[in-house]
Amino acid sequence: GEPRKSATFKIKEALLGKDRVAGERPGALRFAKPYGLAVDSKGRIFVADTERATVFVLDPPNKRFLYIGVQERQIRFRVPIGVAVDGQDNVYVSDNGHKAIFVFGPDLRYRSTLTKAGDVEAPTSIAIDPGLARLYAVDTRRHALLSYDLGSGRLLAKTGGKGDKPGEFGWPSGVAVGPDGRLHVADTMNYRVQVFDGALGFVRSFGSLGMQPGQFRRPKGIAVDGDKIVYVVDSDFSNFQMFDDEGRVLLYVGSYGTSPGQMIMPAGIAIPRGQRRIYVAEQLTKRVQVFERVDPGPGPLK
Repeated sequence: GEPRKSATFKIKEALLGKDRVAGERPGALRFAKPYGLAVDSKGRIFVADTERATVFVLDPPNKRFLYIGVQERQIRFRVPIGVAVDGQDNVYVSDNGHKAIFVFGPDLRYRSTLTKAGDVEAPTSIAIDPGLARLYAVDTRRHALLSYDLGSGRLLAKTGGKGDKPGEFGWPSGVAVGPDGRLHVADTMNYRVQVFDGALGFVRSFGSLGMQPGQFRRPKGIAVDGDKIVYVVDSDFSNFQMFDDEGRVLLYVGSYGTSPGQMIMPAGIAIPRGQRRIYVAEQLTKRVQVFERVDPGPGPLK
């Protein structure tokens, strides 16, 4: 049966309309530890919150607030951490607690479980190549990168292993697909980014441990925009750095603090396809900030 609604929930329905609030769980109406991010073609923003065991759905165009992972849905998350959206606005959520990747339709209802039992131990970040209809996932505990066929859920390829050689990983935590189909993996404890082709073949790496621009301390979230610019969140530096497609540092954005543009423990990052807006999730400040890349225009930078 339908869950009983609290007085607070009824008030929200009266103020916002019954179709503008979905689901209810005590304490789940605010971020606690946001991590993974994704944005669909309708402008809905999906935020995986590992502490709330919820995926928040912010729908600015329709002024709605929803979330996935409540009692009336078919799936109750344990530790949702990664989110991705395909070309049909299906939503994919990686859950470390369930050791699985779940699939939801554009209506946010559960459809299937992509992974098979034993496939992954700790699926953290996930990314989708809509052209190839593939999903890529990093398994942090197994130090691996995996490729799945979206249609069948079949595991196509797997690479990695613990180490610091090319193609090996040290607790990877982020993966992103560029417009050229190349994969970029945040190899966290090796303090670098590794680049692979669509068949998981190693291409190159960049970055090292250090305090200078282009170096890392705790690289986590990673994204690539339509111009092949690579964005890497560093939770220790409280910023994200931007690189060209050859791994040369271009710019860093952010500093430690709570003011707009500052960050504390940023983790996830997302750039919707065809856009220049940059969404960054911060765990300690429990928020998502939105940036936009703009061209400097002609003439020297000032």
